[in-house]
Amino acid sequence: MPPSTSLPADRRPRRLLDRRTFGDVRVTPTMFVIDRRGGIAAHHEGAPDFTGLHTLLDGLLAQPA
Repeated sequence: MPPSTSLPADRRPRRLLDRRTFGDVRVTPTMFVIDRRGGIAAHHEGAPDFTGLHTLLDGLLAQPA
């Protein structure tokens, strides 16, 4: 039995994620930004650009839910 089935229905993840979801992570740090629909909005390898990250997040948060 997968672990998510032991959770109440309203607490189960919409889908289980595994390493194939994010592709071939080759370096650390590796960052993924997930949008409201559960899709990958951004992928960045290496040291983060925090100014760019804040701009991206502001834009995603401004989108309707």
